[in-house]
Amino acid sequence: MNRLEFEELELQVQQSGLPLKSYLQQTGVSYSTYHYWRRKCSVDRNSIIQD
Repeated sequence: MNRLEFEELELQVQQSGLPLKSYLQQTGVSYSTYHYWRRKCSVDRNSIIQD
């Protein structure tokens, strides 16, 4: 997974209306992988804002 794939996944989760864990199970993405990318993208955004 890369940043673009994660951002697309986040949009799909929001649009699905399903609970996060249910959607991730349907798509085959592990919960830990989702949160890894969520933290990674959050850190990247914060460092861009501080610059």
